[in-house]
Amino acid sequence: MDYASSKLQVEFNPFLIITLADHLYFAAKRINNSFYNIGMLNEIKKKYYLEYTVAKECLQIVNKALAVSFSINEAGFLAIHFIENELSPNSENRINNIEIKDNQSINQIIKIILNNLQIKDQHANIKLDRLITHLNFLLNRIRKQQHFQDNHDDKKLNDSLRRQFPQISKICDQISTLLLSKYYYKLSKSEEIYLIMHIQQVAKQLDIRKDKNK
Repeated sequence: MDYASSKLQVEFNPFLIITLADHLYFAAKRINNSFYNIGMLNEIKKKYYLEYTVAKECLQIVNKALAVSFSINEAGFLAIHFIENELSPNSENRINNIEIKDNQSINQIIKIILNNLQIKDQHANIKLDRLITHLNFLLNRIRKQQHFQDNHDDKKLNDSLRRQFPQISKICDQISTLLLSKYYYKLSKSEEIYLIMHIQQVAKQLDIRKDKNK
């Protein structure tokens, strides 16, 4: 943790050490049978290059100190822990606070979706590119306070989708609550429609994968 703080020139939440220890403990228990969401890891590399690079270096230190062989893919998860626990980003060398907040929000949203759909490491190759692109556009609109104006058809379609996809709708509501608490922005019915449809596409990939494995 001290090494990462020095390299990234940031301060971390002091409880990060507990989170990291917990993560590495469970990572060690599944070291021989882990599968990774390659799409998500590639996205982490692109969006958080500095954190990912330092996470790889930290992983090498851990491997050497503990005589273990963590996969390089674990660096992606360490990078997420670093990002979520940064307290003082260096404004001269790093992306601005708005981008950091948005990236953290996208990570939180993805975590909500994956946890609710029970997508764990073994479900690799779940593509999140379209979802992430949609979330970036959504957060950009939220920052600019560009509200969607609902009409009667939006409400009808929203109600229909909620009846058709009750589990997905609950996930959407959790995300809506998160956005309301972080950005003081309430999603419109039409924005909920788009979000439900994107989450359903992720769930559909999972269903297709399960069918192939039968």
